[in-house]
Amino acid sequence: MTYNIADVMSQKRNDSPMRSYLWRVLLPDLTVGLQNNGVTYGDGVSNAKDLFSGSNRINHDLSTRIVNMSIPFSTVETDKGIKGNSFWYYAKSNDIGSINFEMHEYEDGLTLQYIQAWQNLMFNSDGTYNAPSVYKKDIIFYRLSSNKEDVVIHTYNDYFVSGVADINNDYEGNDIVRYAISLTGDSVEHRIVGLDDLKNVGSIDKTLNDLGSILSIGNIANLF
Repeated sequence: MTYNIADVMSQKRNDSPMRSYLWRVLLPDLTVGLQNNGVTYGDGVSNAKDLFSGSNRINHDLSTRIVNMSIPFSTVETDKGIKGNSFWYYAKSNDIGSINFEMHEYEDGLTLQYIQAWQNLMFNSDGTYNAPSVYKKDIIFYRLSSNKEDVVIHTYNDYFVSGVADINNDYEGNDIVRYAISLTGDSVEHRIVGLDDLKNVGSIDKTLNDLGSILSIGNIANLF
């Protein structure tokens, strides 16, 4: 197979690159799973229930307050063995890093309420901890195309708030208050939406062909 630089350059001109600013994220509904009778939990869940009692879309609204986010990918720890006078390497274990993002705070205080409610899912007033299934939630990150459609979906499974950074306060500043939040979790799943859409191209073309037959010269007159 020969390497044709003209074809490569033509493809690069026609393909649309992903942009780092085209993304959105969906924070979890903290009450999901709390109605399961098989789950035992203490009073640490009361804040989440109270917060979502007025509206079950609070997580959607607060997701728009996230101004930046770093998302991790799986890493593999390797080890090596000796073969003759050289080494050979193999995969030993894998891990996933933390999610880090910043959220704006408004005068309604909902950002802090949401963060605290998520943290309080872990702790009860009597000093006990709830089971991980109570406070570990899924958070979804969407990579968008140039026309603002979902292209790649990263689903981070079983994450929870592991830390909130200190906030610097300055009388000479005029910035919006931001909370820097870290989430720790178990795994990530990736899905390319575009590949699913390509499967529907044939059915769309078939529909267009049917429409073309309807709008034939003989039938156009019957439409008026």
